[in-house]
Amino acid sequence: MSGRPLLVTVSMAMLPLLTGCRSQPLGEELPVCSGETAALRARALDGSSFQPIEGMLVSIEVGGIYLPNPDHSKANPAFQLGARSGPGGLFELALPCGPYGLHTFLPGFRYGAAVVYAGQSAEIFSEPLLPLDRPPAISQASLSAQAVAPGELVTIQVMAVKGALEDPLSEEVVAVLPEMGQSMALDPPGPGQQGYGFPDGVWSRTFNAPSTPGTYAYQLIATTEGCVTSNRLELVLSVR
Repeated sequence: MSGRPLLVTVSMAMLPLLTGCRSQPLGEELPVCSGETAALRARALDGSSFQPIEGMLVSIEVGGIYLPNPDHSKANPAFQLGARSGPGGLFELALPCGPYGLHTFLPGFRYGAAVVYAGQSAEIFSEPLLPLDRPPAISQASLSAQAVAPGELVTIQVMAVKGALEDPLSEEVVAVLPEMGQSMALDPPGPGQQGYGFPDGVWSRTFNAPSTPGTYAYQLIATTEGCVTSNRLELVLSVR
């Protein structure tokens, strides 16, 4: 079999698109990946005007979407990859064949998501916030050290608070490192339940710093079970 992947653009009628938090998962894998890897291409769009959105953060689950978390007191380990939409709302990643859960975040918009296979192209819609939406808030973001050695352990933390009593935080309090194609969910301050909410408080995650010296800007953002997105914060880590 040829090592060059077959890239297929799938029409919107064929793809499971989400507006807000509703999902229609793919029934079975589409035969779009003829090699070990393929390009996953997507476009972030305003669900009201259908205009492309530049600067949309993307956190990506490996293996599907809304995957079960084996430990609800810890971050969901499925969130591993990340991106940010560029001009025209576009982003692209070269990934091993298989399904991926794309989650999009931008202040002022509801969260959007889609299940996409490597080798597909997709459009992901995010609706502008409604007048009665009460966004959650994140604040007091910090790193345990601002300058570390390659691979050294670092802890990131942020205070996350829901905006409305009836709309708790989801498990998606995330840190995205778009330039490295990475993201991670943070550990909640206490156990929660997927689909029903997680507590307010300090969310954190201990991780290994990148192995290559440089400056890395982590983008922090959160969403609620009702798909309302928070403000965004940035933390810069220097690896020397």
